[in-house]
Amino acid sequence: MDLRKIKTLLINPPLSTEALYGKFSRGGSDLPPLSLCYIASYLLKYGKQVDILDTAKLRLSITDINKKISEYEPDIIGFHTVTPYINLVKFLVSEIKSARPNILVIAGGPHFMGEPVNDIENSQLDIAVIGEGEQTCLEIVEGLEQSEINGFLLDLAPKIKGIVYKKNKNIYVNPPRELINDIDTIPLPARHLLPPLRTYKVSVVQYKRLPSTGVLTARGCPFKCIFCVCSVSRQKVRNHSVEYVMAEVDELIYRYGIRDITFIDDVFTLDKQRTYRICDELAKRKDKLTWSSNVRIGLVDKEMLKYMKDSGCWMVLVGVESGNQEILNRIKKQIKLEQAEQLSRWCKEAGLMFHPNYIIGHPGETVDTINQTINFAKKLYSHFPIFTIMTPYPGTELWDTAEEYGTLNKEDFSNFSLGSNKPCFVPYGLTDRLLVKKRSEAYRKCYLNFPMALRHFRSIKSFKDVKRMFDALNILSGL
Repeated sequence: MDLRKIKTLLINPPLSTEALYGKFSRGGSDLPPLSLCYIASYLLKYGKQVDILDTAKLRLSITDINKKISEYEPDIIGFHTVTPYINLVKFLVSEIKSARPNILVIAGGPHFMGEPVNDIENSQLDIAVIGEGEQTCLEIVEGLEQSEINGFLLDLAPKIKGIVYKKNKNIYVNPPRELINDIDTIPLPARHLLPPLRTYKVSVVQYKRLPSTGVLTARGCPFKCIFCVCSVSRQKVRNHSVEYVMAEVDELIYRYGIRDITFIDDVFTLDKQRTYRICDELAKRKDKLTWSSNVRIGLVDKEMLKYMKDSGCWMVLVGVESGNQEILNRIKKQIKLEQAEQLSRWCKEAGLMFHPNYIIGHPGETVDTINQTINFAKKLYSHFPIFTIMTPYPGTELWDTAEEYGTLNKEDFSNFSLGSNKPCFVPYGLTDRLLVKKRSEAYRKCYLNFPMALRHFRSIKSFKDVKRMFDALNILSGL
């Protein structure tokens, strides 16, 4: 049987940094859609025709997107979807399907870990991909090579694991797909299909030099924080080999001119020996690259932090979440406040910047516990404390239990962005206005004080550091 030639277009939806970060948009990130790059590279590995359209980066209008689709003439369109822009994706899908009903439209991403049946029912999507998308998307392409869209949905879609799909207005949920155990079988992400990496915007508090970008060296997280999608979608940790990681780092340095990297793994230092080996390799490239990483409290010690510093690391990003131990226990963070204090001291001794993240509006939160978080954050040695308001995303434990602790509007996702001034979840006894007011208060108290100013003054090593500092102050001035 002759196979059809299938063209796949992967689309990153046109949501602006303003929509994602609200009043913090000037300090927000506009990062490459790595998940689409991995899927594209996997399809290319098997000889499939694929391209990526980053409509957010290119700031394309609906008219522009339709023009690009007409030019490429895809058989499959795939969207990466997170909750803040699910409604936008549904609108784009309706536009596409009304003009081109024979295109198979699929979508995947963290949002679909929640209620994919509802999302399929209330949209013109053909398929929602649940979990890791590389193998699933390959099987979808191979299936469409054998049949037109109607025959594919009738005969071949039922055999593909990890999808929810629509056929004749009926919804079908297939068995889940197993995680990819050897993630080195996925080629390096196809960043060459994106606009130039140097044009992507990195938060002013997350780079040392430009251009800068993110790298994922592992997948999964063994912890069970109630607000995190990772706790339900991919608990099993799978590491890329050191050789794979360094091949990607070298590609970024020599092909794309990257000078700073953030390792965005959930648990970068979980495997200590692997972390030391990566540091050894990064030390050889220290003159060409600075780097930072996410670090989990309890999975790093003073010796490792010093080792990281010596290999070019300049900052660690840490989820502290709250300054109240009862709150930490309730959200199943599995850390102690004393550990956070200890880690901040270790970072100071190692000469590393400390970038803690806090959340306001936890289940069970009160004005007193919020004030404890603000005071704890102000006391802690840090350079870039970040405060967000709790957002229970679909698929998380908190999404299922939120009504026990407060009010949650599950119908309107427009306020599920990080910088929203209309929090989607409000704990009982508090108000949305209070949460927004306390977030602004937290920033003012933690940044506009002498110890913080002195820390940043001492960190200045170049004119670029001065510029970053003023950019950050400009953002704070709007609070």
